[in-house]
Amino acid sequence: SDSIVRLTERSDGLAALPKHYELAHNRVQEHALNEAVERYLWAKWWDDSSIKFFKSDDFTFANKEQLILEFDLEKISSIHVLPSNHNSSLLILIAKIKGGGYVTGGAAGNIQNKEQTFSRAFGELLRHLIVVKTMRTSAYYPSSFYEKRLYGFGSGAWNKIVEDRLDLM
Repeated sequence: SDSIVRLTERSDGLAALPKHYELAHNRVQEHALNEAVERYLWAKWWDDSSIKFFKSDDFTFANKEQLILEFDLEKISSIHVLPSNHNSSLLILIAKIKGGGYVTGGAAGNIQNKEQTFSRAFGELLRHLIVVKTMRTSAYYPSSFYEKRLYGFGSGAWNKIVEDRLDLM
């Protein structure tokens, strides 16, 4: 068999496409590289406050207002990290839940392909919002590292960490 199944409780930056997808091999390699770059840039930027970034609360996208209503959000901001010696950039979308915390979705990609990078960051933000909303509205308690991290930030327990790092308030 040429399929490999790996089970993980973490978000490990995996990339996959159906085998029959046109140019799947090349696209998967590109996605995997972008995932690696995202993880590297995000960790480096978060830990090093000297790395410049651009924050904006003033950007629009289709269905933004619907997303704000569905997940009871105060706002959605974008954070753009542009390393000086790299042809990729990191886009982080960060949503603030009313009476709660912060939920993010990020993606790295070629600076020339902003739409694809936004689409992947938005998809991740949406997945994370769904998980946090489910945890907040049900009796489910997070058990994995991934769920605990999402809940810690999404519940508001770690708001000070986010606000201090991003100077949001």
